[in-house]
Amino acid sequence: MADHSNTAMLEGCKDALHFIAESFKHCKAIGATKTSSSLLQIVLPGDAIKSKGVITNGNAKAFMDAVAQHRFWEREETPVVAA
Repeated sequence: MADHSNTAMLEGCKDALHFIAESFKHCKAIGATKTSSSLLQIVLPGDAIKSKGVITNGNAKAFMDAVAQHRFWEREETPVVAA
């Protein structure tokens, strides 16, 4: 999870943004702090940030629980990321 200065740097990094998009597209868990969730807003359209398996409050336990579920297949039903 990134702090504010790292977040600003990553916002301009195409590889980082592509990684987030690919993770979402492949139904994997995604974790961010409140500060770094701005990266998700750049990549994920509309309400995709509210999808299952996307943790935006920095809660490490919630993220680990999401990772333990491996994938969130319901995301395949409505693809929103063209990664």
